[in-house]
Amino acid sequence: MEVKLEGLWELVFDDSNSGEKEEWFDPDSYPEKTFDYHSPSFLFFEPFKDHKRAWLKKDFDFPKRTKGLVYLIFFGADECKVWLNGQLAGRLNNTAGKQVLEVSKLIAEKNTLILKFDRIQPETLGIWKYIYIVEDSPIPSLSKKIVSHTPKWLDQMILYSIFVRNFSPEGTFNGVTSKLPQLKAMGVNTIWLLPIHPLGLKDRKGTLGSPYAIKDYYAVNPEFGTKEDFKRLVDTAHSMDIRVIIDLVINHTSPDSVMKDIDPNFYKHPTKQQNIVWGWTDVLELDYSYEPTRNYISEMMEYWIREFDIDGYRCDVAFLVPLDFWQTSIARLRSLKKNIFMLAEADNPELYPAGFDLTYDWNLMLTLRRINRGFYPFYEILEYVQTQYQYYPQYARRMLFLENHDTPRASETFTSEFLIPFNVLKFILPGIPLIYNGEEIGVKNTPSLFDRDPIDWSVKNNPLFDFYKEIIRVKKSYPSLNYHFADGFDFSYDHSSVKIHRFDSEKFLEIVFEKPSLYSFFVSNGKIRKTFQNIL
Repeated sequence: MEVKLEGLWELVFDDSNSGEKEEWFDPDSYPEKTFDYHSPSFLFFEPFKDHKRAWLKKDFDFPKRTKGLVYLIFFGADECKVWLNGQLAGRLNNTAGKQVLEVSKLIAEKNTLILKFDRIQPETLGIWKYIYIVEDSPIPSLSKKIVSHTPKWLDQMILYSIFVRNFSPEGTFNGVTSKLPQLKAMGVNTIWLLPIHPLGLKDRKGTLGSPYAIKDYYAVNPEFGTKEDFKRLVDTAHSMDIRVIIDLVINHTSPDSVMKDIDPNFYKHPTKQQNIVWGWTDVLELDYSYEPTRNYISEMMEYWIREFDIDGYRCDVAFLVPLDFWQTSIARLRSLKKNIFMLAEADNPELYPAGFDLTYDWNLMLTLRRINRGFYPFYEILEYVQTQYQYYPQYARRMLFLENHDTPRASETFTSEFLIPFNVLKFILPGIPLIYNGEEIGVKNTPSLFDRDPIDWSVKNNPLFDFYKEIIRVKKSYPSLNYHFADGFDFSYDHSSVKIHRFDSEKFLEIVFEKPSLYSFFVSNGKIRKTFQNIL
């Protein structure tokens, strides 16, 4: 028996620290006036902002069980006290790793779980992964499934994200094509283009509009050029062994999308539109309970593969689109092009059985932010990584990043002490590294998504760019760094260093981070093969 806790919780703030005295841990004494809290909490929300303490309450059923042990499993939660049905079940520590409480004597058919967070920090989210109640095992069933559909070329991927509007002085497809040789020389072998389609006019944000408020899925943004220009970009990239994926934004469209003229029923009723919750005031949500919507979107997904030979999709807010749609549509794509690649902008483990090859590791970024601010020690990132092997299906790959188009720039977010070590981690931990255009030269300005804001590429002899070229070369030199299975990673640490071990069936590689400088040494066959120092 297994129950996954997610969705709506009841949130109460307790700045006066009176909750325990008033026995809020007793379900009958929990305050009636509460706020809505959704878990897992999203990285960009600050649910506890400006408060000192908070409580969360969740009711759930656990059908009648056998006499086996029952475990309460946390894969991502901040430090807190835990009560189950009014009884203290334990306390969670300040760690990014997995934590397990045995609650066999406390569980019932009708249950109430209550958490108290009394050491709230600026980065505190509360619950940032699912909570599981599992009988007879501290490992959820989903993590025992095996991902088998992922194309082999994915393991060698160096993914580079491009916002066409700001990538080149021209802001066009041709501007991207002209810079492909530089990307190839750096070591990039896959590019992801942010949305390439025309944008809506109604309720648009900024001067030019958000690229995620799309008017016509079957056209290209004339600001970027023509379909012929886009096809030339794809063909040129393929001739250089660079794969091309494009953004797929199918949870919503612009309010003036051509789909409204084709069939207004493509969209959810106004009373069921949820986009305002996310601050998306320039889009309308599609209705996937309506079969013609599914057909229209599936056929469009096939169109770009069939007509332009793209290599896959990065799927915007994939967690908001129904799983059964992904299962059906991805299967159709793979019948069209076997080694198609699917990246989900989400970190939900159930997306892998639905057909996705890669998900965002949002919480790796969160953990690195906490290390940067002194809330965690450096080795905590490794505790977090090892935890993922019991949260995601076997052989599930994660996308590792320090920034993307939705976040502040890494060079602005992380101190000079950590920026190079964190970049080394991005390339040597199990996962696929992402570079967001401009990151490799240390751009600090967070570019606008709604206006022209070209990247300034004029910086010469940039030490960060040279580092990127070299760390990519190193990653490609050691097959063990592209080995994504649980038996290919472990670590150790003491007062003087943190050591990461990467190995495959043939070779062993040790990466040593020396304290306090966090210089990294790559050691193979007992010899130091490469050293990365803090160059910033």
